[in-house]
Amino acid sequence: MSSGDLLQIEPLELQFPFELKKQISCSMQLTNKSDNYVAFKVKTTNPKKYCVRPNTGVVVPHSACDVTVTMQAQKEAPPDMQCRDKFLLQSVVVKPGITAKDITAEMFNKESGNQVDECKLRVSYVPPPQPPSPVREGSEEGSSPRASVSDNGIVNQTSEFNMMSKGFERQESTSEVKALISRLTEEKLSAIQQNNKLQQELELLKRQGNRSRGGIPFIFTVKLEVNSDGARGVFRIPRGVLVKHRRRVISAVARAEQPERIDDTEITNEDVKSGSQLSEEGNLYSEQQQKTSQLKKRIIFGLGIGISVGGVVFAGGWVFTVALAAAVFVGAREYFELVRSRGIASGMTPPPRYVSRACSVICFLMPILTLYFGNIDVSVTSAAFFVATALLLQRGNPRFAQLSSTMFGLFYCGYLPCFWVKLRCGLAVPALNTRLAASWPLLLGGPTMWTVGLVATLISFSSIIAADTFAFAGGKAFGRTPLTTVSPKKTWEGALAGLAGCIATCVLLAKIFCWPSSVLSAVPFGILNFFGSLFGDLIESMIKRDAGVKDSGSLIPGHGGILDRVDSYIFTGALAYSFVKTFLPLYGV
Repeated sequence: MSSGDLLQIEPLELQFPFELKKQISCSMQLTNKSDNYVAFKVKTTNPKKYCVRPNTGVVVPHSACDVTVTMQAQKEAPPDMQCRDKFLLQSVVVKPGITAKDITAEMFNKESGNQVDECKLRVSYVPPPQPPSPVREGSEEGSSPRASVSDNGIVNQTSEFNMMSKGFERQESTSEVKALISRLTEEKLSAIQQNNKLQQELELLKRQGNRSRGGIPFIFTVKLEVNSDGARGVFRIPRGVLVKHRRRVISAVARAEQPERIDDTEITNEDVKSGSQLSEEGNLYSEQQQKTSQLKKRIIFGLGIGISVGGVVFAGGWVFTVALAAAVFVGAREYFELVRSRGIASGMTPPPRYVSRACSVICFLMPILTLYFGNIDVSVTSAAFFVATALLLQRGNPRFAQLSSTMFGLFYCGYLPCFWVKLRCGLAVPALNTRLAASWPLLLGGPTMWTVGLVATLISFSSIIAADTFAFAGGKAFGRTPLTTVSPKKTWEGALAGLAGCIATCVLLAKIFCWPSSVLSAVPFGILNFFGSLFGDLIESMIKRDAGVKDSGSLIPGHGGILDRVDSYIFTGALAYSFVKTFLPLYGV
């Protein structure tokens, strides 16, 4: 056992009972006897050969964690059964409440000033356990019914079997012993016949090999195993060339020299360090490739989504409403799937599936009814009554958790998005001061197309995008202080950068569109847009965190689900509409 500063590891040497073409596993135990939360990470010099579960994790104070290391099935045996692979276990103290999903590679970076404890583990091969043989040993010490191999590679069984027969003859004859001797004699005769046939085939193969390889002979190793429990003789020819001759598969070994055996004294810490560095560089290169591919997908699909959404916003009317309703329907389906996930459903009873599907359809109809009736009060009240009635009349015992999660789904996925319809289509007052309206072509709607709703929607969408972009860039460059445990990657520095970017975008667009008429009104408008986008993102992160998932869905490659993309817009529409409707005189014109 290793008495490290943070974790105690047992054992320090990973022993694998080596067998060909078979996965082999061994385990080690990590014990935390301190009062700190300790995160660990396991590295190896040969990551393609081993599978470590868990590879990273957190060991809570005064507890233990078992780590299983599985070696992939090997086609060839290592020379002299020696293994040069090494493992490196890194551990570091983390804050309470950190989970395995929150662990990053930066935690184990010593250059950042982190106190990282490291422990190096060796790998060794041990012979697999052999079942006990039912054959009793003879009276002479060391005699056993095993076959021997002659100098020319042919099995010589006669002397061994004779010695075994003599050993049994010295003992009292019993019916079991006689039956055993008879069976072994038959096995011996059968093995000799097979050996003769094999010798002929080997000679033929050797001549063919000499002709094809310019006279370089092959070296064959033949092994005969005769089991006393009635198993048949097995001929094995270890690693080599696979030849099919007369419907028999023969393996031949052609080796010029054996690699040198590594002495234990030659294994130094530098080998482990260099091997772990190579492994880490390979892992980092693979992660970098994956991140680059993910970034390309995000950019391509992000541009496609941005152009499509821009066209829908300019179109307005039923085009905007139906597109929003479709996004709301998909988002509602994702929300109710999250509610039914194991992480959330383990602490509550989820609503029945027919109620979830009915709520998704109701959420889809809410934006359409909002455009048709001009308000949303009737539709929301009717939907809530219908859902409450369905939950009360269900089979079994209704639960308050079902009612609360369903009502929040109607509010979150149905009611709040309707404010974008009221903002874009309800505020149809012309934006008189907008310079673009005067020169806007009649084919695209003419000057009357530029309404307060269109300008306010464009500014809100643009400011949300700017807030996310500036927050991401600022957090990457200056982020040090975590903002909240709900989303560990968000920092106060990134939030301040996002706020500044959101306000600057609102002020800039206010000057371009000449709306609102007072530039000072653009500042609080940008602040509301920022806080609406930030808290919308945090609420969706809280739902996903409780559900135990990273993304709400997989509809958009590189982005996740619909909720992952529109979470920042859910609350912002209500805040933007209320600000324009209540606080801007004449709607900002």
